[in-house]
Amino acid sequence: FFYYNYIFMIIGEGYYLIQSILIDIPHVIPKIKINSDNKILLDTIYIQYMPYVKKNKISDHIFNEKCLRIVEIEILKHVNKAKSKIIFNGQEYILDTINLISGITNILHRILTTEEDYLFLHGAAVSVNNKSVLFLGESNAGKSTTSMYLLKKGYQYITDDKAVININNYSIMLFDRPIHLRLGGIELLKNKYGMDLNTKKIDYFNDFRYIYYVNQKKFEIPSIEYLAILKRNDNGVNFINELNGLDAFESILKNCYCSNNMSENVVKVFKLVANIKVINIMYSELHYLENALSKLLNGTK
Repeated sequence: FFYYNYIFMIIGEGYYLIQSILIDIPHVIPKIKINSDNKILLDTIYIQYMPYVKKNKISDHIFNEKCLRIVEIEILKHVNKAKSKIIFNGQEYILDTINLISGITNILHRILTTEEDYLFLHGAAVSVNNKSVLFLGESNAGKSTTSMYLLKKGYQYITDDKAVININNYSIMLFDRPIHLRLGGIELLKNKYGMDLNTKKIDYFNDFRYIYYVNQKKFEIPSIEYLAILKRNDNGVNFINELNGLDAFESILKNCYCSNNMSENVVKVFKLVANIKVINIMYSELHYLENALSKLLNGTK
């Protein structure tokens, strides 16, 4: 859940009074309350962690010390055009201005850990025919664009960017925040694939995103069939190969959130690799990716 109070913010057609946010992701601990006098920062973090929003005021004293961390974030004047200084609980950080929100969320994720049976990954996920596919990959690999494309092709949306995995039954928790697209993704889907998307432009400190609100009925999320490492290229290269052993392990581990809890992440990732098929997808055409996934999920060559 997210808790807001006092500062005006506009989301869609709603108006909220905000000065602090309470992040409460199921199976991820502790809860984080963020205090800041920067409206844009709070607006942005709100959208990053939707749909966990709670409007009623929550007093700090109802939480014990282990389940709540209070974070104070202050954004100072830009050091220069490329760099910004923030103060995070009294400690100064110099971050790239264009990636300011990513830098702040990376710091936040160092505070987090997960419950014993869960793993928190940087990934997107969709499902079709009672099978789920989890996409991992570096920034700009096309995870969000791929999810948006497949959603329009009949897949069901599970999550974009944040994936909480149960490592016992290999299910993915529904984390249906809006899909966050870059301008390049929007233009690709519209101009090349004829998809006209109703998105809302959001300014993340001059790093713009176009968010798409997914409207779908709740559904029972199937377990993960494939864990796909996406690698996008512009050279017309399209292929899929299976990853095993150390290659599969390292590909997943570097996409783990909760970096302060790496020893536990290692054990959980080993279990994931031992039980879930990991594939590497190099693609330049989303049509190829769609057809290849369809064959894999239907058990054909």
